[in-house]
Amino acid sequence: MDLGSGDGKVVLIASLFTNATGIEIDEKLIKVGEKIKKNLNLNKAKFIHGDYLKQDTSKYDFIFINPDQGFHKGIEDKLIKEMNKDAVLFVYNKIFQPRFLKKGKTYWFDGIPIMKYTKSD
Repeated sequence: MDLGSGDGKVVLIASLFTNATGIEIDEKLIKVGEKIKKNLNLNKAKFIHGDYLKQDTSKYDFIFINPDQGFHKGIEDKLIKEMNKDAVLFVYNKIFQPRFLKKGKTYWFDGIPIMKYTKSD
């Protein structure tokens, strides 16, 4: 699941390998992702129009976010409550990071860190 999926690029790429879901509040961006999905026949991609703070994340094994605000604004508490014990969160930037999830390996893509987090329990 991609939280705040924007135009859906991450979801569409992931859907080449597995079922992938993106949630985005901006309806125009959802339409962009849906159009690309249709044009490329990427049937494993799914887009949800809505607020990711209201979406149940418990059924996803991999969660991706490129946050534009701090995790202290509700998303980290939500993830701690909902993530299953084997789920992994990937955070695509160095500016906003979780405070209480357990930090794992850092991967680098074009000079940008992608940090892996799991539940601390």
